[in-house]
Amino acid sequence: DILPILSNNHFDMNQKDERGNSILTHALFYESKLIIKYLIDNGANINEEDEDGKTPLTLAIEDNDKEMVEYLLEICGADIENIDGNGYSPLTMAVKFEDLDMVEYLVDNGANVDKKDGNNNTPL
Repeated sequence: DILPILSNNHFDMNQKDERGNSILTHALFYESKLIIKYLIDNGANINEEDEDGKTPLTLAIEDNDKEMVEYLLEICGADIENIDGNGYSPLTMAVKFEDLDMVEYLVDNGANVDKKDGNNNTPL
C-alpha cells in the first residue's frame, strides 16, 4: 500500500517527473481515488497542469470519465471554471468532445455557459 509510504516521507506533493506529470496526474491515470484524495488533503494542487497544460478535471473530461469528474468536483474541490494551460474550461472541453451528458452535468453543477475561455470563446 502506497499511503504509508506517502505519509511517512516529506516531499513536495506537486513535484513533477521528467515528463512534467505530478503524482496527482499519475494517481488520476490509475483512477486511484483514495490516493487522489490523500494528495489533495496534503497539499497537492487540484488545478495543477500536466505537461500538456491539462488539469486533472480536463483530463477526466477528455477521458469521458464522469465518475471521476464528479469525484474531482464534489469531493476534491476542483474549480469548475478553471481555465487550463490550453485555454479550455471544463465546459469548453466537454463541448469540444461533444459529450452532451458531461455538458449537462457541468451546467447543472454551476458551469457558466457565457464565460469566455482562454481562447476568448464561450462554450456554446
